[in-house]
Amino acid sequence: WLPSQIHRYTNKQNNFTLYKAIAAHLWAQIHHGTFRRSSPNAKWLSEHLNSYPEPGRARQLFHSLETYRLDACIARELPGLAREMRALASHETENDLTPAWQQAIHEVEKSDASVNDTLRQLVALYEDQEIPTCRPWQGVLYPERAEATTSKRIQRESLELQEWLAELLEKTEDDDQISQVKPLQVANSDDPTQRNEWRLEVAGEPIVVPDRITNLLQSALLDFDAIPPDYLVAGGDG
Repeated sequence: WLPSQIHRYTNKQNNFTLYKAIAAHLWAQIHHGTFRRSSPNAKWLSEHLNSYPEPGRARQLFHSLETYRLDACIARELPGLAREMRALASHETENDLTPAWQQAIHEVEKSDASVNDTLRQLVALYEDQEIPTCRPWQGVLYPERAEATTSKRIQRESLELQEWLAELLEKTEDDDQISQVKPLQVANSDDPTQRNEWRLEVAGEPIVVPDRITNLLQSALLDFDAIPPDYLVAGGDG
């Protein structure tokens, strides 16, 4: 959530840069999967963090490490903003990183790293006594709030997709058609941040998907590693 105003610095430009950095991080959390799950039955982020003896400490450690992962994502996609962020961070006093933190950061800064890598590194870091100084744009993590909003949206969007599919299949007389529906993703990249074109194959016949349905499928890939099968059951009847 973006603050209405920022007055951290006396310099107006620095405050503006910080605002952009916060906005970029909120965008990166969504598009680079801070809250993404493998499937609808997988654990939410809050469940992972609450499984530790000290959930608050686990949350702090996770958020600090995930910030490094997202910083690396932003640096690859928005190098100009990343330079401004580094300049902004140079005004802050940071703790020296322990070897455990250096190794963990190295792992999550890799181009193919996901939130699962952050969670794996958290297991080792939980025993480390140090927590790096918060970066100016780090903010506070409230996974339960994000998950509540996401859960409502998933329910709404999956129902909309199922209803569209039911209308589509009403034009056929073959009841077996439903079990033969499958998505065919036509894309230049596996990166969920890139907009993809989609087609649905029904009984072997490709169907071009309208834009609003493409948006629903794209949204599902921000929530999950793959389109859940239930999304492609017409009218929600399995």
